[in-house]
Amino acid sequence: MGNSQNIIENAQVLINKKLLLLAHEQVSGALVASPNDPALLLTLSQIYYEYKDYLAAAKSLENILRIDPDNPDILHKAAINHVSSGNTERAEELAKKALTLSNYAPHGWQLLANIYEKTGRTEEARDSISHVPDSDQYLEANINVKSKLLYAEKNTIKQSTC
Repeated sequence: MGNSQNIIENAQVLINKKLLLLAHEQVSGALVASPNDPALLLTLSQIYYEYKDYLAAAKSLENILRIDPDNPDILHKAAINHVSSGNTERAEELAKKALTLSNYAPHGWQLLANIYEKTGRTEEARDSISHVPDSDQYLEANINVKSKLLYAEKNTIKQSTC
């Protein structure tokens, strides 16, 4: 465990310096010896996320979920990566599960609103966003989703009047 912790700490330094290839080599090498180490898999997912390889990041997080299927933090992170990779169906499934397992309410509802908005489900997006507080922390994300919903609604009204 100590060796894996050192590798993770070194990888974090490399990630912060945007030396992703070196970080990937270190973590991948450590995973050969400990393929089910959740901390290494989480670090690997972070490297893939920085690469903008969201599908690979999601797969790494899914490996953690095989070990710990009810971890709301990992479920939420996996959902974010799935939605970023275009897999909104899986993202929705994971986001909903994260919401049922913990009080992930603001972040989870925000994520669901984004998923619903991306898939054109405006009523569900509107309902989800209503669960997110209007505090400064969530204000920008709420405005983005609400403005997209208004735009979609405006286009629907335009099309129905033409």
